[in-house]
Amino acid sequence: MVVTTALRNMHVATAEAEPTVASLQGRSTAPPAFVDGRPWEPLLLYASYRVLLAGLFAGLYFSRLGPTLLGSFDRALFAESSIGYLVLAALALALVARRQPDFGIQVTLMLLIDIATLTLLMHASGGLPSGLGTLLAIPVAAGGVLLAGEMALLYAALATLGMLGEQIFAQWFDLFGDTHYTQAGIHGTVFFATALVARWLAGHLRQSEAIAAQRGLDLANLAQLNDYIIRRLQSGVIVIDAEARIRLINTSARALLGLPEHEQPVALRNLSAELAARLVAWRNDPTAEIGTLRMAEVGADILPRFARLGASAESGTLIFLDDSSSVMHQMVQMKQASLGRLTGSIAHEIRNPLGAISHAAQLLDESGSLDHGDSRLIEIIRQHTGRVNEIIESIMQLSRRSGSHPETQRLGSTVTTFINEFSRSEGLSPGQLTAEIDPADTRINFDPVQLQQILRNLCTNALRYGQSPDPSGATRVRLYGGQTAGIRGPYLEVVDDGPGINEVSAQQIFEPFFTTDSRGSGLGLYISRALCEHNFARLDYLRPPAGGSCFRIRFAELTPTDAAP
Repeated sequence: MVVTTALRNMHVATAEAEPTVASLQGRSTAPPAFVDGRPWEPLLLYASYRVLLAGLFAGLYFSRLGPTLLGSFDRALFAESSIGYLVLAALALALVARRQPDFGIQVTLMLLIDIATLTLLMHASGGLPSGLGTLLAIPVAAGGVLLAGEMALLYAALATLGMLGEQIFAQWFDLFGDTHYTQAGIHGTVFFATALVARWLAGHLRQSEAIAAQRGLDLANLAQLNDYIIRRLQSGVIVIDAEARIRLINTSARALLGLPEHEQPVALRNLSAELAARLVAWRNDPTAEIGTLRMAEVGADILPRFARLGASAESGTLIFLDDSSSVMHQMVQMKQASLGRLTGSIAHEIRNPLGAISHAAQLLDESGSLDHGDSRLIEIIRQHTGRVNEIIESIMQLSRRSGSHPETQRLGSTVTTFINEFSRSEGLSPGQLTAEIDPADTRINFDPVQLQQILRNLCTNALRYGQSPDPSGATRVRLYGGQTAGIRGPYLEVVDDGPGINEVSAQQIFEPFFTTDSRGSGLGLYISRALCEHNFARLDYLRPPAGGSCFRIRFAELTPTDAAP
């Protein structure tokens, strides 16, 4: 349903702001024919008809171009009635356009004026034989359409009484000689039938319009809700038409492709030529292997998936974009969950005999009968039992997985505090560890203790392995962070000038116990990434174009509550 609605709205520009849930209720894009439940548009049409009819009567009479029966009995009455009718009809049209006074008052006055004026015009033209009495069916029908309930029949009764009254008046004063009561009765019957049919048709029209308006409202709400859901999906979603023009793109796709929120791409090739090429390849052979795309701007490998929308060749295409590192990470995480439980149990079992070995070595060292060689062997035992104990402590920490306590904090001040403490504890010279945060007031939501632990681990590795190729230069580590258009959410990078990590090792550095240094335990980066995940952040390794290494922490985007100072 989400896809269908997206195609249905392909002609709608997708650069609009995201709707809130509250805005999805009670919004319709079609102009209503009924305002406040009143059919103002049909009333405006009827008011225009009255002006034309009155103008026609007056024009034909005063121009002498009309039939001679107009005003044949009483020319003065016809002239005064037609002019008065034209003036009142024009005034009523202006009032309807302004929608003042109330709808019911306007309809009532119009119908009463019509019945009275047409009766006078009929009388001035010789009574029923003039044929003008037939025009009374128009206001009767209008009353049936514009008014609900029994009020529609009231005007049929008034028109009938007007016609009969005119006949009684003419007979009473012997104005025409002959009477036409039978014809008046037939007209009255027609008026009531017209009112009933008009009321029935109007009821069905109102019901049909109400159903259509409700369905239009439901479709509009559903379209906006689907758009809201698509924009909130973690996977990137792009909808394109048959000519590869972008009709919809959500926030995740923008972040993965490095597209700023305010830019609205038109063609897929302008957004990503490589993705457009993969689309062409998929259209030629849907069974072909697509592979991943490397987006250097955002430091992500993207796995695209394509799906045709509809069976025809003119149908659009739905493109899903997923960060392949996220997919692989989920698979690895499931494997490592069971591995963590196993290694935690093993570490607990090893700890007891390791303690016994360390204690025995300490007792041997206190013996006075050992020579220098034996003392050296005991020192090796103590050194390696200490290293094994470090590994066990790290494993036990992972198996316990103590919860995080995130706090909203300014990234700039947090990094400055860390640099001061770390430089002092490690004895670094000024300028050896620097930071640049832009904007300086960037806020993040992260456990401050765990963030310090992650930064200490990353900076320690950078100082140890990030030695510049120039032997005369001191090792320098730089921290860059803040917010930028190409990265979704706040970020922090730890960059060094070392030789970097080769491509094979880069795929394994976050695995537990992987290390290229005999002095390391292989758990530092694994623990750092796990701590980031506890705080809904991501830790990734990037290969800077200028060389060296870069570890980037992408923090979770703040909610409005978190972002408030």
